[in-house]
Amino acid sequence: MNKDFIPAPGKFSGEKLGDILLKHGVAKKDDISNALKIQEKIRSGIAGGEKLKDLKLGEILVKNGIITGTDLNTALEEQKRT
Repeated sequence: MNKDFIPAPGKFSGEKLGDILLKHGVAKKDDISNALKIQEKIRSGIAGGEKLKDLKLGEILVKNGIITGTDLNTALEEQKRT
């Protein structure tokens, strides 16, 4: 995790989760694109099955070892303030 990845209190970014992760250097554009493709395949029924239909982008990135749970929680906190 990028040690500078600490959201400023009260700063509203209006950004999507993937954009926040990219901005802070904890994921690459290809990582986000691949995770979105996986998510779409799961939602369309091509992969994963019914149990995984609600798998979110951040969960896919964590499960694939791209980001840590801490990275995800920090980015979600920043996203909430938007």
